[in-house]
Amino acid sequence: MLLFLQSLASIPAVYSQPIGSTASNMDIPVQSIYLELGGPGSIYTANYDAIFDSGWGFRIGGAYLPEETYRSQSTGNSYFGTDLLVILLMGEYVTGEGPHKFESSFGIMLGESNITNIDVSVPDPPGLAASFGYRYLPKEAGKLTFKAAFTPVIAKGHIYPKIGVSIGFILPSE
Repeated sequence: MLLFLQSLASIPAVYSQPIGSTASNMDIPVQSIYLELGGPGSIYTANYDAIFDSGWGFRIGGAYLPEETYRSQSTGNSYFGTDLLVILLMGEYVTGEGPHKFESSFGIMLGESNITNIDVSVPDPPGLAASFGYRYLPKEAGKLTFKAAFTPVIAKGHIYPKIGVSIGFILPSE
């Protein structure tokens, strides 16, 4: 009962800040959207990430390649291409001064793949994904962000050593 009364007594202190203002100790993340070529998600991924002042953050990304039919000109046979859906969920950590950062991230790659009759080396979801590399990450909204990283993936007993490069924009913080 005493704990309940103490909780009630603390409610006015928690909500005493005017509506619409932000607390001075709130950690507003640097948010960005970017397109990554290569990387842990396959051929490309569209991504959103948020990185807090502590250096910790998260990334959500995805890619979709629809199934296509190819007709061989020499034999006339039809071949089916990729049907690939990938979703990346990753935790990130960045360190460094100013906009020049070293970024490391780990997470999972979910999705579905139906790759047939094509000789490509694409990770087949599900799998584990990582990224280690340079990140240009300014804090100002509208600025470009850039990343180049080593992005290995472990999926279904195979290791895929990959490289990813990305470019995008910093989003407004409010």
